[in-house]
Amino acid sequence: MRNWVNGGKLDNSEEFGDTVAKYDKDLALKIYQGGQIHKKVVQILNEQGKMNDATKYAQERGIPIDYSESLRAMMDVNPEGALQFAKKLYEKDKNLNLHQIAEMFLQRNRIQ
Repeated sequence: MRNWVNGGKLDNSEEFGDTVAKYDKDLALKIYQGGQIHKKVVQILNEQGKMNDATKYAQERGIPIDYSESLRAMMDVNPEGALQFAKKLYEKDKNLNLHQIAEMFLQRNRIQ
């Protein structure tokens, strides 16, 4: 499948990327980039812990980043990564509402 994607033999759609993302995040990222599905590119980069790359990508394309939505999406697929992401967000902005972030983790039973 990787060869088909790299060879441009498959359409780069959001649905295809979502299916591939369950098995291979890097290939899904390539699909999302090829399909110009910017929100998903940012989401995958954040899930991979590449917050700076995600921010740069979004800024270059004039796309606002919804950090709370990115964090929620990460909690479902990578809880440990979500925790690291939340810490990085707080390091960048000490005015973040920590109670809101903790509530997000609690709602998904991610605090032990």
